[in-house]
Formats: sequence, structure tokens, C-alpha cells
Amino acid sequence: DVSEQMQRLFELATGGPGPLKEVCRELFSGDLYERLRNEPTPVRRVPLEFCQLDLCVTEDGAQSLEQLLDEHTRDVQGNITSRSYRLPPVLWLNLDRFVYDREAQRGRKRRARLTFPDVLNVWMLVPPEERWVQELRGNAMQRTELHRRLSANRTDLAARSAKFEDCTEDDLLKLVEGQEVLAHQIEELDRVIALQGAEQELLYQLQAVIVHRGRVDTGHYFAYARAPKEFQPGRAAWVSVNDAEVEVCDAVEMRRI
Repeated sequence: DVSEQMQRLFELATGGPGPLKEVCRELFSGDLYERLRNEPTPVRRVPLEFCQLDLCVTEDGAQSLEQLLDEHTRDVQGNITSRSYRLPPVLWLNLDRFVYDREAQRGRKRRARLTFPDVLNVWMLVPPEERWVQELRGNAMQRTELHRRLSANRTDLAARSAKFEDCTEDDLLKLVEGQEVLAHQIEELDRVIALQGAEQELLYQLQAVIVHRGRVDTGHYFAYARAPKEFQPGRAAWVSVNDAEVEVCDAVEMRRI
């Protein structure tokens, strides 16, 4: 598949003489840090010539890329308790959306819709020992709790609005005001987390998306790539690359995948 082809291309590019080898290593190489339980050396460093993160889509339905990355740090076995990374300038993420269906006795592709930002903050992947990481993680946990409370507030408001005779107008107004307060707190935390990510160079801008259409055993690959310049002021342009067809599109079309 595409992941294996990328690995092979990287091996060919870094296997020969010349400057291309060093350029590829500078762009794509990183380190994996595994935290170990009951070991003399609590942290094991594993050099990665090609730093590709394989993320397991664990359930059907909507998920966020940030959620998958956070789960990835804890998706470990044996005496490994967690993992973190020294990340390269170019980050390659591979989504594993295939599972084995025991009843059908064949592979099945998860129909999961994944949300992903234009600028990704990878704070959850860096080693957790630094004080600034702990502060950033605390802000992210607080934001998650605020989102939970906001969702509960909206659910409560919808239920009470459907049965207006069981509550007063003041009750509904308090819920609406509570939503505004929570939304403002989330917006402020988003700003702080983004600022911390920028200060620590943890922000990655989305450059390309490779799409698979079809089943586990068959299908077709095509890609979207960010255009080198904007075709309309203030709007990022994208290019759809599908076999011999190359067309300019916008971010809205790209995110319909």
C-alpha cells in the first residue's frame, strides 16, 4: 500500500551516496522514547530513520486526530508504559482503519470520519518530563473537561426546551449564559495552547492528504496537496491528484473526503 511504498522510496533515497540521503534524514528522521516498567534504564531510545506514526482508528464514528495521537502514546504492551517522540520537521501520519471481522472471516474497513486541523499541535507526543509540557498538558486536560461540560449543557438545554412546561425561562437563560461562559473559556485555552505550541515549535501545517477509496482487498488511491500559492487572497488552495487528472480545489472540497 501507500505506507509500504513510502518506506521503500525512503530506503532507496537514503541508501545511495550523495546529498539526498542527508536531506531525507534531516527531514524525516526522529527518535522514539519508550518508558519502561521495572527496568534499570527507565527510558529506551529507538532511532527512527523514517519517523512514521501508525495510528489505530479504534472505533466507528467521528474522531479527532488529536484524540488518536493522545491514544497512540498509551497504546503500548508488555513492560512499556507510554511512548513519546523527538519529531522530524516533516511528520508522516498513517491511519490504520482495517480490522478483522471474525463473523465474516475477512478484513473490514472502519467507516470512521476523522476531523483534523489545518495546523496540528503535537504537544501530546513530546517527552512529558519538561515543566512546560506538564503545563500544556494541564491546559489541554482542562479544555477537554470544558468541552465535556459544554456538551452536557447543550444536551440539557435541548431536553428542557423540548419540555418547556417543566422549566422556567430563567432556567433556560442560565443554561444559555453558561454556554457562553464555557465557550469563552475554551476559546481562551485554545489561544494559550496554540501560543505554547508555537513557542516550542510543536505546530505542523497540513501539506498533503492521501485517500483510499474502496474495500480492504481492493480500491483506489488519490491525493490532495497544498498548492504553492493562493489562487484567491486569504484562501488556501489545494490540488487534487487522481491518476492523470490534476485539478485545483479548495479546502472545503479537500475536507469532504
